[in-house]
Amino acid sequence: MGIVIRQSIKGTIVVYVGVVLSFFLNLFIFPLCFDTKEIGLLRVLAELGVLISSFTSLGIQSSVFKFFPYFQDEKKGHNGFLTLISLVPLIGITIFIFLFYLFEDTFISIYKDDSPLLSQYSYLIVPIAFGMMFVTIYETYSNANLRIVIPKILKEVFVKLIIIGTALLYFYGAITFNLFTWVYVLIFLLVALLLILYLKKLNQLYFTKIQFTTASLPKEMGVFNGYVLLGGIGGMLINSLDIFMIGASPNGDANNGIYLTTMLMASMIELPGRNVGQISAPIVAEHMKNENFIEVDKLYKSSSIAQLSIACLLFTLLWTNIDNIYSIMPNGEKFAPAKYCLLFIGIGQLFNMLTSLNGTILGLSKHYKFGFYVVLGVGIVSLATNYLLIPRYGIIGASIAKAFNILIYQFAIFYFVYLKTKLSPFSNKTILPFIILGIAMGISYLIPLVVNSYIDIAVRSIIIITIFVSLSLWFNVSPYFKVILRAGLEKVGIKI
Repeated sequence: MGIVIRQSIKGTIVVYVGVVLSFFLNLFIFPLCFDTKEIGLLRVLAELGVLISSFTSLGIQSSVFKFFPYFQDEKKGHNGFLTLISLVPLIGITIFIFLFYLFEDTFISIYKDDSPLLSQYSYLIVPIAFGMMFVTIYETYSNANLRIVIPKILKEVFVKLIIIGTALLYFYGAITFNLFTWVYVLIFLLVALLLILYLKKLNQLYFTKIQFTTASLPKEMGVFNGYVLLGGIGGMLINSLDIFMIGASPNGDANNGIYLTTMLMASMIELPGRNVGQISAPIVAEHMKNENFIEVDKLYKSSSIAQLSIACLLFTLLWTNIDNIYSIMPNGEKFAPAKYCLLFIGIGQLFNMLTSLNGTILGLSKHYKFGFYVVLGVGIVSLATNYLLIPRYGIIGASIAKAFNILIYQFAIFYFVYLKTKLSPFSNKTILPFIILGIAMGISYLIPLVVNSYIDIAVRSIIIITIFVSLSLWFNVSPYFKVILRAGLEKVGIKI
């Protein structure tokens, strides 16, 4: 766990800076600079970029952690592994470009009435998908080499700073909205290039001849990638179907702007915790390869409690301050109807963090095919729940469906992993973060409201953080949590 802690401490600091920037960008800059329809366009473009890049990479990004240990050999340039994971996505994006322009008119006809901006700016879909695809590939390759900090600085800090700066230029009339959208899209291509330069600095930029270390490896990778790619269909239904259904409903651009802003708020709950999972994945891969399940179990449990503790704290801070947030947010009254979207999606995110590395462990095991069936099955459930709930309850219905789908997906993966390996993320301390959450939230509701929203947020947040930190240390919820806290305090000259 030592290297996990060292990299995660640095990565967590970067992610927290990113969380602050994301909070500022999504809750203040975007509502200040753009109307809800423009926000909807920008959010949907980003979601489409993530979704399409997961398909066009042809499953190769999921192969990095699983198969890199079989290629890893610096003297041989890792046997051309970087060449392989760069060429495969190029094939995928070429196929997508052909299909996209073949069916572009159909796409435009679906959204032209309810989401006219998305139809108007559909030409940005290809470049944003291209950029995000290679950012994901090279970031994952860096993570496989146990380097997460610089890629995170680029993704979580650099990108947001550029977008904030450009949005303000648009707000003050220095640039057009059209130019802003190009910056919003092309920034990911720039980050991909910067990641290549970073890999070169690490002496890990090996575009060498591809050499498979065993005769069976190409077939194994092909089958694995095939299942990942097919599973992406279910993943699309789970993660993105609600966005497309909202977009195709009346006032789709504006409703997606409100809904996706709330989703981004909820995503802040899992961002810092996800950092632990990212650096743990290559270590899990090595232990799985060597069938060292005792170490996998230790990592499974320690990651779960660390991720859950951070997520519970952030969930409490967001939910107890949500009315204050809307009151100080530019045009906050337009976003306030999505308040309970945050509650439902936030609960789903807590379960995501609770189950920790279960998806990673399944994907790296010989039983990875089961993940495809789960994703496909939950994808069908997602189709049904969104179809039933969105027409009746709108964006609230979409958030209920998303939370429900997260719960059944993660439970199915956890249960299967436990049946096959007897590995579990749960320990006798798993309940403690929830107890602390309940105590902190209860005390927060006893605090009288302060007239000034900024002061109320500050007072309420300080009390909640104090309660969480104190009780987490008192009960020794997570040694990892204590190490991060000690390292952070020592950086400002406080020793404990």
